[in-house]
Amino acid sequence: MFQRAAKRTFARAADSYRTLQGNIAPMTPLQKTGYTLIGTGALIGMGYLNYKGSAIEQETDAQRLLGVKYPLYVRQRLESTYSYVIGGLGITAASATIALRTGIAHRVASTGIVGSLLVCGLCGVAPMVACMAVDETQSPGTKQALWGLSTAGMGVMISPIGFLGGPILLQAAAGTGLMVGGISTVAMTAPSESFLWMGAPLNMGLGMVVLASLGRFVFPANPILTTITLYGGLGLFGGFVLYDTQKIQSNAQRNKVYSPINESFGIYLDTINIFVRLAEILYMQQGTKRRR
Repeated sequence: MFQRAAKRTFARAADSYRTLQGNIAPMTPLQKTGYTLIGTGALIGMGYLNYKGSAIEQETDAQRLLGVKYPLYVRQRLESTYSYVIGGLGITAASATIALRTGIAHRVASTGIVGSLLVCGLCGVAPMVACMAVDETQSPGTKQALWGLSTAGMGVMISPIGFLGGPILLQAAAGTGLMVGGISTVAMTAPSESFLWMGAPLNMGLGMVVLASLGRFVFPANPILTTITLYGGLGLFGGFVLYDTQKIQSNAQRNKVYSPINESFGIYLDTINIFVRLAEILYMQQGTKRRR
């Protein structure tokens, strides 16, 4: 009986989500051409930066990046950081799956604007801020526990995306892996600190995307807000991958006190945001094809 009830609630939530997205107008030929040019330019830029970073042999920093000539302590810091990124993503995926199967995702999706903000703050933001504030050398167990709580809470927060369907989520996961992996490769092979200047512009762009995302709660079918949130956010967090990757490398080499958990949150959040946006874009494109 519980399984049938859960299926009915998931179906109603999915139908309401499809109805909401169905109000969004399909892209015009001009928009499609623009996005194609943006994507092509991004690929060309990535290829050029990759080639430029690989060709530089006279700069000590570039040689260290390309030749993996990091000191042992730097390699250990980087390996620990990326292990937390991968582990955090795994915990988030498991938590989202459990929330979807137990009905928690439906309750999260039906909480409304205020409820969604509360869930975001309690499940995702608060544990993460608390984790980053804990000194890893003095309370390693507490920091580990808060890290696990924050990544699990993030899974609960994004669990309603499971209503989009397994095939779309698999495509989004594959696209996220390719995008994050490719951009991270560019950041690693580019000359040292060549993307660290992007911090201020990216934070300004983040403010715009956050405002557009909040605006979608009030005007869910507004195409301008949708474009800023999805396509603008996708490009923005791609830029954050460049910035965060080089920031991790720089901090691992220069900082005397280094927290792998704190450093991992940047790439972790970039990956989550890219995945969510790719999934929603794929769902919208699928709905456009069905209407045709």
